[in-house]
Amino acid sequence: MTAMAHDVDSLKFPSVTLAMDEGPLVLDYGRIYLIEQERMDKAVEIISRLSRVQEDIVCVSRMHPGQVMERWPLAKMTSYWLSQREGPWNIPPERLDRVKEAIADHLLKGINGVAILDGLEYLGIHNDFREINLMFEELNDLVMETRSILLIPLDPRLLEPLHLARLRRFAELVL
Repeated sequence: MTAMAHDVDSLKFPSVTLAMDEGPLVLDYGRIYLIEQERMDKAVEIISRLSRVQEDIVCVSRMHPGQVMERWPLAKMTSYWLSQREGPWNIPPERLDRVKEAIADHLLKGINGVAILDGLEYLGIHNDFREINLMFEELNDLVMETRSILLIPLDPRLLEPLHLARLRRFAELVL
């Protein structure tokens, strides 16, 4: 047996199956999921159903934390607001390090966490795409390491095709 040999069962990542209107949706832990839609209907439905089986979720969003709580009232969710306004739960959009830190702090608490990053398009207005891509790659490593799920709702019309293609390299698409 070599130093690189592993117990196969210890390498398997669990999954969660959500009963959706159009049929079951299986989300594997250890993956990033892009939910590409012009409107957030699909993302809202997925997060609502996921919050019924997942105890604690972190959300970094363009929505005010009060709006997040209204949208998902049953979820135990820590919410950060992407905003230029001062506040303890606010993150300026040009501070990608704080976005990554908020997600990492939550996911590093344990295995099988869930995070939502809603506002990638907004971050793109305030940052160079290379910096966003680097953050995305680091989040991908973190999600795999912690066997977590990262959901990213986005409107594909608001990103350049090359940028969207790069993001898709590290993520699964939910249609």
